[in-house]
Amino acid sequence: MNSKEQISSSNRDKLAELLDASGVSVDILAEALSSIKRATETTTPKKRHTNKLHQNKEYLYEDDANAYIYTRGTTTAGNYYVRIYDKKTKQRYVKSLGTANRDKAIVDARVLFKMLGGRIEKGQKAETITTEVMVQKYLTREEQRISPYPRQGITKERYRIKEYTLKKWIEYIQELKLEKTPINEIPPQATRDYAYWVLKQPKKKGDVNSRKSHTAINNHISEIKRCYRELGVRDRYISRDDIPEIDRLGEAPDAAPKKDILTTKQYEKLWRYCEYKYCLEKNIDDAEKQKRIIFTKIIGLQSNLGTRIKEILGLKISEIYQNPSDKKNNTDVMLVEIRATNSKTGKSRIIAAPIKKRIDIIKKAYEALGKKHQPNDYLLFNPTKEDRRNYTREQITKRFRYVLKASGLKEELDAEGKNITFYSFRHQYITWRIRYGDVPIAILAKAAGTSINMIDKTYSKILVEKNTEALTKAQGALKMLDVDLSTKVI
Repeated sequence: MNSKEQISSSNRDKLAELLDASGVSVDILAEALSSIKRATETTTPKKRHTNKLHQNKEYLYEDDANAYIYTRGTTTAGNYYVRIYDKKTKQRYVKSLGTANRDKAIVDARVLFKMLGGRIEKGQKAETITTEVMVQKYLTREEQRISPYPRQGITKERYRIKEYTLKKWIEYIQELKLEKTPINEIPPQATRDYAYWVLKQPKKKGDVNSRKSHTAINNHISEIKRCYRELGVRDRYISRDDIPEIDRLGEAPDAAPKKDILTTKQYEKLWRYCEYKYCLEKNIDDAEKQKRIIFTKIIGLQSNLGTRIKEILGLKISEIYQNPSDKKNNTDVMLVEIRATNSKTGKSRIIAAPIKKRIDIIKKAYEALGKKHQPNDYLLFNPTKEDRRNYTREQITKRFRYVLKASGLKEELDAEGKNITFYSFRHQYITWRIRYGDVPIAILAKAAGTSINMIDKTYSKILVEKNTEALTKAQGALKMLDVDLSTKVI
């Protein structure tokens, strides 16, 4: 017998003597020891999971190993996280539960599990996003569609309008205090008053995008809903039922847009001010004087070309030339090519107009500024920029607003309820070509880069005015002959 067995035997003898003395049987002692062992096993904390990331892992339901809570060994806060995996869609959803309390974590995780189960059943992603994140994702995709070729994508200007529109939408969501709410949890009816909210917003000085017309606001609403459809629905963050409900503003039933233009007298007042006061104003340096001369001639170009603002600003010097058919080469008429990448329609076109003198004056003004035109330069490049980039719409618009006010025309136009912008010169060109030029609509449509149908719809009133004589021809004579001109059915 070894020493260990001897010691054990000795201990057993002593234990037997103690039990006899205390009156406790061996069986009772064995049962007590067994109970102590079970209690120790019950109260002793389970050994933590050895995984550094997933610790204290606990399944939400015993029969589902794809949903559980856990704590992270990489953090000191001890907060629980939930992880849910859907086998069918192979989606994983992980979210902090924001609590270190195990019981609360279990309850919150089970609520999330039920909610996400419903989303997954409807084919939606388990992941949720806020309005701002959705807008950022949408604009990132739209930016990829920017193309110099119209109809093959979107223009930079169109992208800027989208960006501005959706920025206003985020401001509205923030005012509703829903900026942290996932888009699938925002009640669609909560955003119904967006259009009226926009109407009440003060217009920021110099912000050309903050138009308050009902048509413009309704266009913004269409863009917002497109964002939800193209990103939210298509990427399965929401269903179509979750797209916001936004009340549209009423618009005039007349489909033809209102196109205000200057009268001949108002136009004469404008160019006389520009020529004889704006360009000759004292106390301005020569550089400013040359810039004013350039701007004044831009007004003349627009009135004779009828281009869109983007087209005139994107026009290059090499795209202006004399008609090859002009043998004498002494006419003021020039041909202007609007290239496909500079056109709204994506189609190139040629315009003929008496603009040679204005072009020559513009070139001389640039030379006075020390910036002689090169063949590939823009006609209207910014002389203060080393890269010779073209003037921006905002720069031209700012000067135009100034001369309208300084010439006294702004007050006169406001009294008449007219809204005149730099773009109005395009409408003026088309109107005057119809009213005074007798230009056939088909040719005018080609020169203006639009359709016959658009001219007919937009300028129908001018067409009637122009053809008043033809429409009333012989009406008086027929009346004298007692011809019944009524439309009554007999």
